[in-house]
Amino acid sequence: MGDNDAEKDLSEAIDRVKQDALDLADALQSLAGQSVENLDRAAGALREVVEDYYTQCTQHTKQKPLASLLQWAEVGFLLGWLFGKKKESHEAKKRE
Repeated sequence: MGDNDAEKDLSEAIDRVKQDALDLADALQSLAGQSVENLDRAAGALREVVEDYYTQCTQHTKQKPLASLLQWAEVGFLLGWLFGKKKESHEAKKRE
C-alpha cells in the first residue's frame, strides 16, 4: 500500500510541475509579445523623430544653403580634429 501512495504522490508532483511549466511558458509568451509591441512603438517613435529632423534639415538647407554648408564644414573639421587626436594618443600609447 505504501508503494501505491508513493506512486500517487509522485504522479501528482509530476502533474504539478507540468502545469507550472505550462503556466510559465504562457507567461513568457505573453511577456515576449508585450516586449515586441513596446519595441514596435519605440521604433515608430524613433522613425517619426528622424523624419521630423530630416524635414527640418532639408528646410534649413533650402532656406540657407551657405550656412548649412558652413555648418557641415565645421562638423567635418571637428570630427577630423577629434579623431586625429585620438589616433595620436593611441600611437603614443603604442610607443610606451
